[in-house]
Amino acid sequence: MSLRLVVVSGRSGSGKSAALGALEDAGYTCIDNLPVGVLLPTLRLLEMRDEAQPVAVGIDARGRAEDVAALPSVLSGLGELGIQSRIIWLDASTPTLINRFHATRRRHPLLSSSGSLETALETELTLLDPIVQHADRHMDTTRLSLHELRAGILRLADPNYQPGRPEVHLLSFGFKHGVPDTVDFVFDARFLPNPFWEPTLRPFNGTDQPVIDFLSSKPETLEYLSDIAELAQRWVPNIVATGRPNVTFAIGCTGGQHRSVFLAEQLKQSLHEHFDVSVRHRELNRD
Repeated sequence: MSLRLVVVSGRSGSGKSAALGALEDAGYTCIDNLPVGVLLPTLRLLEMRDEAQPVAVGIDARGRAEDVAALPSVLSGLGELGIQSRIIWLDASTPTLINRFHATRRRHPLLSSSGSLETALETELTLLDPIVQHADRHMDTTRLSLHELRAGILRLADPNYQPGRPEVHLLSFGFKHGVPDTVDFVFDARFLPNPFWEPTLRPFNGTDQPVIDFLSSKPETLEYLSDIAELAQRWVPNIVATGRPNVTFAIGCTGGQHRSVFLAEQLKQSLHEHFDVSVRHRELNRD
């Protein structure tokens, strides 16, 4: 078998869910709370499906103590089959974990048998000691932001990790149909010269050459386009470096037919050398 396996473990509240989410965004097949006893058959099944995709599993105190104790020997056996594995241990100071539980109001998996949250966290550390002792990498998340955790876990999971080209999604829309609410930046193009008021241009949209020629002849349109492209080139790499998988720019005009479409298409041409760019025109197919 040629799979690469990452085991993510840690005390409850240390950031395991965020870590698995970052790995999933990076292309890993992620399985949380997988019983150690079914690890090998699961990996065999995944290899049959996609041998190139790395796997990350979350194993922690929700599993049986026998499973936790057996994990190091199970991973050793996987190594004999050619499966490269790595254990990443996440933890934070006990006061920090307590504060996180109070903030999220989640229940610790060992609370009912321990009587108090402090005791549950101490018991959990003892239970997971076999994993702690065999961990390849340790990450203290006490003072890490969510973005820092996401970026850090990718480097720990794969020493050769190289982030892919940042993804930029461009969306044109019409303000009269509502502003999209799942975007990162919104730019207003309604102040630019409007082809709609040119009778010969009204039937066209921003992908048609007559509209392209009209808007390309307006200095303010080209300046605005240049400013947006410069902002994207300056800040998208920084945003993606924090663990975000992509950045979405929405550009709106009144109806979403001319100016916003033109700007989105032109931005795609300006940015494609730096990023993986996709474009969607929300209003072009509107009845």
